[in-house]
Amino acid sequence: MIPFVGMTARGWRRLVALMSVGVAYACAPAADAESAAGRGADARAGWVELVAVGDPDNGGAPVRIALDTLGIRRLRDGGSLVWLETRHTRPRRESGRPFDRELLRFVLRCATLGDVAHRRVSATLLDGERPPVYQEAVSVDAAQATPWREARPGTADHAAFVRACTVVRDREAR
Repeated sequence: MIPFVGMTARGWRRLVALMSVGVAYACAPAADAESAAGRGADARAGWVELVAVGDPDNGGAPVRIALDTLGIRRLRDGGSLVWLETRHTRPRRESGRPFDRELLRFVLRCATLGDVAHRRVSATLLDGERPPVYQEAVSVDAAQATPWREARPGTADHAAFVRACTVVRDREAR
C-alpha cells in the first residue's frame, strides 16, 4: 500500500521539507552550554564538528558548527545539499528572542579548496527544546535560482564551509 496516493508534487515537497526539519529537530537533542561544550557534535551519529571558535559577534563566546554526514546529497549540477548545525554557548537574539542553536540547510558549491559558495535552503533558530524562534525555508529548486553567496574569509562560516567541502569530497572519493 502506498500512502499519500494522489498527493501533488507541491504537497510532497512540503511534506518532505516539514519531515526533514522535524526529524532533524527531533534527532538533534538540544543541550545547555556546558553539555554542548563537553560533548560536541561528534557524539551524535553522523554529525562531525567542523569548527569550534569564538564568535566575535557574540562577545567571543564559543560557537560550534557541525555537519550531518548522513544527510549529504549530491545534486545534478554538482552542488551538495547539506545540513549544518551551529550551537552557541551564549544565546544570541532574533527579534528580541534568544536562541542557542541554528539548524541550516545549504547547497554548497565546492569549486576548489578555499573557493566555496552557498545557497541557503532553510534556517531554523531554536532555544533549547522550545518551539522554533524563527523558521524559513524554500525548495531546493528555488534556492538553486538564487545567486551564489560567499562567506567572508576569516569567519567561522567560511571555515565551516571549507571544512564541509573537504568532508563532502572525502566521502565522494570513497
